[in-house]
Amino acid sequence: MSTELNKRRIILIHGLASKPLKKDLHVLWTKCTIENIGVNDPSLAKKLQQQKNVFRSAYWADSTPHHIADDAWYVKKLKVQENKIIEKRKKIKI
Repeated sequence: MSTELNKRRIILIHGLASKPLKKDLHVLWTKCTIENIGVNDPSLAKKLQQQKNVFRSAYWADSTPHHIADDAWYVKKLKVQENKIIEKRKKIKI
């Protein structure tokens, strides 16, 4: 990927299962994606960390008026689990 990130977009698209609110899901996905990219390209991951506007989310619930987002308690648990997985991967150097 070119280092000219202002010309790039990474689009995050999910399925129909229950999801957090768009803003919460975007934060979770962006963090995980950057961590995964960092496994093979730490330099690019650092650039993405500084230019998170590269990430866009296609959120299906925007067109589904009856969608009920996951509650704040569940989103908090997702963030805790995400951090645990990231730390575990760093320890075993994945």
